[in-house]
Amino acid sequence: MTSPATVTASPDALTSGAQIDLTNIHHGFFHRDTFVRAVWDLSLTINSGEIVSVVGPSGCGKTTLLGMISGLLKPRRGSVTVDGIEVTGPRRDIAYMQARDALMPWRSVRQNVELGLQVHGVRAKARKPKVDEWLERVGLSRFADSRITQLSQGMRQRVAIARTLVQEPRCILMDEPFAALDAQTRALQQQEFLKLWSEQGASVVFVTHDLPEAILLGDRVVLMSHRPGQIVQDMPIELDRPRKSEMQYGDERFLQYRRELTSQLRVEVDKAREAGVAP
Repeated sequence: MTSPATVTASPDALTSGAQIDLTNIHHGFFHRDTFVRAVWDLSLTINSGEIVSVVGPSGCGKTTLLGMISGLLKPRRGSVTVDGIEVTGPRRDIAYMQARDALMPWRSVRQNVELGLQVHGVRAKARKPKVDEWLERVGLSRFADSRITQLSQGMRQRVAIARTLVQEPRCILMDEPFAALDAQTRALQQQEFLKLWSEQGASVVFVTHDLPEAILLGDRVVLMSHRPGQIVQDMPIELDRPRKSEMQYGDERFLQYRRELTSQLRVEVDKAREAGVAP
């Protein structure tokens, strides 16, 4: 796969991102008595420290890919490896951030952020400084003891980001994590995530239906076909970082990427309708 020439993360990043390889992936499921091919003959490499945005028609297998990388789902054929080691189950160095923040309302902000560390057996004494650091980095120190129900949606999303990054993962899987936010809050959270990512350096697989978001965040944008999902375009995004959301309105290179991806996505959506596989 081709990678852009621009630097993806700070040379001083705390985490060394993992290389993820999906090789000859074939996966499907049974719906009643019919076998449905979800992802078929797909290969993809995510290089260390890259953000790879994944877009495509609804039902094309984007979330299925995340499930395989996370170890929650095993492909029927093919392999998923992290730095050459096959993924056979969930791993501590891979974090999965879903569309909803999935926070626990009965726990405080601090208790939510430390949850992953707690699950992995990190002692309370060791958890506290890590959690304090990340609450400071996402601007929520004053709200450490607040209930989740007392926070705005944007603040909840910052808690979810802190909970993900405090574990110092080498790979972050994100399934439309900003989709529920209003436009202004979404733009702010995108910028905040990019800032934090540049300091940490994890590899990121970012699933979204929003093409401007995919371009803004990604070092590459991978476009999947209608079901069964295959890769029809792997586009390097050669825009210097840091990037600003305003680029989507006036930067000609940004607009050209958007035009090309929109055109190809429209083709795949039309094919899905013709094939009768549109959701």
